[in-house]
Amino acid sequence: MPKKINLAFFLCFVISYCFSQSASHHELIVTLENTPSSKGSILIALHTEKTFGTQNPYKFKKTKSEAGTMEFAFSKLAEGMYAIMVLQDVNNNNMMDFNFFGLPKEKYTHSGKLNRMKAPSFSATQFMLTENSEIRLSF
Repeated sequence: MPKKINLAFFLCFVISYCFSQSASHHELIVTLENTPSSKGSILIALHTEKTFGTQNPYKFKKTKSEAGTMEFAFSKLAEGMYAIMVLQDVNNNNMMDFNFFGLPKEKYTHSGKLNRMKAPSFSATQFMLTENSEIRLSF
């Protein structure tokens, strides 16, 4: 009898694990349009509310910049709220550079409505991921 109970628990565990894994992993394709030039690198950060505004995004990609349209894929994402931040790091110093007045010197964009007059907030940039999705951003 104990062997039958153990086998039943084991099968329930395996089945629930399989369903939870397949249901909670999504892919997000980010299409970046109008990349101004091939200078430097593109840094793209995927944030959760917990990581937003920190130097440690939930997921991060860096690649050589290409003028025109670029595409990035983030996989194995759980359903939830996310925000995307993108920077064209022209001088490859891995950070946004600012001028004397505190305004960005390098091109950037993010999910949500772009307002260049103030720093973005998570609530202004967030989106809900519930299935495989594509987001199009433009500099």
